[in-house]
Amino acid sequence: MHHQKKRLKWLIDSWWVFIFSAFCFSVFLYVRHTQVKQLDQLENVVLKLETQKNKELEKQEEYLLKIQSFNDPAYVEMVLIQTLGLVPKDQMKVVY
Repeated sequence: MHHQKKRLKWLIDSWWVFIFSAFCFSVFLYVRHTQVKQLDQLENVVLKLETQKNKELEKQEEYLLKIQSFNDPAYVEMVLIQTLGLVPKDQMKVVY
């Protein structure tokens, strides 16, 4: 019985340890929640950047193909026909 009273007195005298532990644990949970939230946001940013990067790489490939095609006279003629509406000498332009 005396041993139980001693243990109870120790628990009562050490109340601040329990309060401090609960406080530390709540701070830990808050920080952990904040980190998870930030990690999710960063993963979304990375995903958007990767998507944008892939689109830009596709554009780069298109531009490289266009640049390489400028050495081909048939391609240059096709571009002139499509963009400027020019026609070769042996063809007749029809306007609707």
